[in-house]
Amino acid sequence: MKSLTQLVHRWGNASSEALLESHSDLFRTPGIDGVIGYRLHSNYAVTFGDPICPIADAPQLATAFHKFCQEKNLNIIYIITSEKFANWAIQNQCRVLIEIGEEIIFDPQQDLTDGHKGRKLRNYLSHASHMGLQFHEYLGHDEHLEHSIGQVGKVWLKSRSGPQIYLGDLEFFEDRTDKRWFYIRQDEKMMGMALMSKLESQSGWFLKYLISVPEAPRGTSELMVKSILEILRNENCRFLTYGMIPGKNLGEIVGLSKFSTYMARLGYNLSKWYFHLDQRKTFWQKFRPKTERSFMLLSTETIGFQEIRAIVKSFKMDI
Repeated sequence: MKSLTQLVHRWGNASSEALLESHSDLFRTPGIDGVIGYRLHSNYAVTFGDPICPIADAPQLATAFHKFCQEKNLNIIYIITSEKFANWAIQNQCRVLIEIGEEIIFDPQQDLTDGHKGRKLRNYLSHASHMGLQFHEYLGHDEHLEHSIGQVGKVWLKSRSGPQIYLGDLEFFEDRTDKRWFYIRQDEKMMGMALMSKLESQSGWFLKYLISVPEAPRGTSELMVKSILEILRNENCRFLTYGMIPGKNLGEIVGLSKFSTYMARLGYNLSKWYFHLDQRKTFWQKFRPKTERSFMLLSTETIGFQEIRAIVKSFKMDI
């Protein structure tokens, strides 16, 4: 029987990685090479991403999970699912569908610096080059270098001010399975790092972390992304995702009353403002990514205090 880590890397998507960040209960059913990982909060089973299994088996696995939760008197909340699974679930299991954001996807075979649209990115990269930034991939076991890469995360986290929301801890080397690490130096000083996790089902990678220290020169993060895309281009890779970023507003909503829809949109806009969720989209627009819609699904007919509480507890927050 495959472990959760093995299944996430074989069949999961970017959202599935959240299940590896802290303990999750696992649901399996005979005959399917897959799992649904979930976190229990009160009488809610909260899971990230689609069922982790071959796409053709997702309906059967989800149906078995739904029956299991009914027998346990548990309500289900799916966070950050794909459009394909969301469309199936709202027709067969779930009562509420909410479009919450979009997944950022790149084709490394495209040159994002060419033409008029690449001018802004070229300016950032030119400045990074002028500042003497050097990009490297970490390929071996070097405790000193790993410590320096780890310090980037600690310095970045310490520099953050105001409320924060995130899926997991900044543990760069705890799980090394199907991972790749990158870093940027200016002289001998570490300025930034990135971590990718393999997505076998997409024949590509998930850019899990992209972090630079506060004093990093302008263009540090842009140089990391551009350099990673070049490496993947040379490997004939066609898929790199950064995962989901929140939308400007909630998009499609199915199953809520007019009042509940209004309250959901209002609550989302307040959360987006409070946690500064617009900042990431501004950065990624320079790279002209392809986007795919992301959804949240609920098996209940309402989204009230209990549902919001279960969702909030599933994330890590610094208030």
